[in-house]
Amino acid sequence: MVCNKKIGKHFCILFVMGGLFISTLFGQIGMPSLKIEPGVREAGMGGIGVGLHDDVFSLFLNPASLGHARQWQWGVAYSRWFADIYQASGTFSKQFSFWGSRKNGLGLTFNFLGMPSWDATEGLASPVAANDFVLGLAFSHRMDWFSKAIALGMHLKSIHSQLDRFSASGFAVDMGFLIRPNRFRLGKWGMGVFDYGIWTLGGSVSHLGQSMVFDRVATHLPMTWRSGMALQFGRYAHWKWTLLGEIFKIKERDRMWGIGTEVWYKDQIGIRAGYRSNKKDLGDFSIGLGFCANDVMTGVLGFPSRFGDCFELDLAEAEFGKILQETYRGGISHYPTVPEPFTVFEPKEMTSLNSNNKSAGVLLSWEKADDPDPFDEIGYIVLVDTDRSRIAKALHRLEEDWAGFWLSFKDSLLFCQELSEPKVEFSVTQGGAYWWGVAAYDREHHVRIAEKNHQKVLHFLVAVPDLVVSQITFIPEKTITTSPFQGALSIRIANKGSGSC
Repeated sequence: MVCNKKIGKHFCILFVMGGLFISTLFGQIGMPSLKIEPGVREAGMGGIGVGLHDDVFSLFLNPASLGHARQWQWGVAYSRWFADIYQASGTFSKQFSFWGSRKNGLGLTFNFLGMPSWDATEGLASPVAANDFVLGLAFSHRMDWFSKAIALGMHLKSIHSQLDRFSASGFAVDMGFLIRPNRFRLGKWGMGVFDYGIWTLGGSVSHLGQSMVFDRVATHLPMTWRSGMALQFGRYAHWKWTLLGEIFKIKERDRMWGIGTEVWYKDQIGIRAGYRSNKKDLGDFSIGLGFCANDVMTGVLGFPSRFGDCFELDLAEAEFGKILQETYRGGISHYPTVPEPFTVFEPKEMTSLNSNNKSAGVLLSWEKADDPDPFDEIGYIVLVDTDRSRIAKALHRLEEDWAGFWLSFKDSLLFCQELSEPKVEFSVTQGGAYWWGVAAYDREHHVRIAEKNHQKVLHFLVAVPDLVVSQITFIPEKTITTSPFQGALSIRIANKGSGSC
């Protein structure tokens, strides 16, 4: 644990020093396309989202959101702007354990803004075209060694811009932080509609990078500072309400602000609205819709999947004033709803099996599992048996067929128990090798099997004494008498087992 803390501290130092070095080396540098947030969900809430933690496109506004994101997720978006200008964006992210943290996120992104060729000279000159293309690699680290609420992130971007026969390439970086504490119970403040609340606080600085030079003329990237907060209220499979607020400033422009809101019903349909302070005649309001379907891979397409796959369709309409009018945007994303990966700890023998104790107590414990839905509840199932293959089959059936497991496997196991806490003391009356496994499940019975060193079936040994006669000695009397005592017989017994006597 000490090593993990040192590594985490070194990461923070490198993170801050790297950002300062880049901003000092390249200065504050702006393609207008970088000012357009790709996320459709964010667009429906005023184009803000630096405080969001649960959206696939939020890493464009704050790369630290990857540290609180799902195990994996991907999304694509498309927008049609005025004058046939179009935008296509996409992202994919994956979580992995590293540097003493269960949540390190790695993301790949792309953003393309282009327009078809046009001719403003009525045939006197060749048509021209323009486009911007950004390819990015994002990384985020949740600081589990210090606090699971805090995550840091960085988004490295390669930029290429083309205008007719002129082109320019450059490099930029985004940096951010996101704080997401545990949920809190609302009680009477939930007014019978919401059970829990969650707040998140985020900040980022975007587009730190080198100048882009077109035909010997340098142009600057739109360095942007953002800080904002999100507040969510919800009840499982019922109403969910999100409120957003954000202040941001683009280089050489006045400070602006935005607010947004989102309401979901039963995780199936959501509506969004937002307001963003803009210059006169550029429009202020935006609206959006969201549609979500769970278990699409298994329930609809019939493909085997253990992730509880959710597909979300997002639509947004943003107003840009009388001149540019409305813009319509759409996107789709795919992510899991199954509990997050977790691991187990080494079993501890609490009491030994010996002549004084007819049973031994073994403490089985594991990490607390997290669910992607912050308003869901997690339960655990612990399985123990002396047959390894029986545990393996039971875990497989539990993942594939919840109802079938309870009908055909539960009673065949030595021990099977549902729990709400990540530990249980298991009692045995016989020594030897035992096999076990643990699964986390949510209210929809999506199951995640715990793994340790990529193994789902684990074992522990209950030590028992093994008493054997190691030596027999007889010392006879020196003289023969009629007495019944003829000598001394001694027997030495040794314990060759691993348990105490």
